Amino acid sequence: MRLRNKSEFGRNAEDLAEEWLRKRGFKIISRNFRTKIGEIDIIAVRKSQVHFIEVKARRSSEYGSPQEAVNKRKLATILRVSQFFLKRFPEYKKFDLKYDFLGISFKHEIHFEYIPDIVL
Repeated sequence: MRLRNKSEFGRNAEDLAEEWLRKRGFKIISRNFRTKIGEIDIIAVRKSQVHFIEVKARRSSEYGSPQEAVNKRKLATILRVSQFFLKRFPEYKKFDLKYDFLGISFKHEIHFEYIPDIVL
């Protein structure tokens, strides 16, 4: 996959992630939910759970794997942003909350790695 810039690559990866999640029964309710403190890539519902999903993609392993890009600081930001989301959309407070990770690698073919319930 040849893309001109980093933001185009990121949007394309999130499009692929959304398609991958939909095929597995997730209903996407928000993409790139932003606040002053940060953003959550995808927010989705499946069954009685709201999933706050961080998406990371890598063209190669030169800078590490996708999951290596998620550190404690990023996890803390996701948690804080999810609280803003729940204040803005209180109808989701009754759902179980899940914090997940979806990594996408573009080496020889597209590879997805989904990690549910990342540690916060």
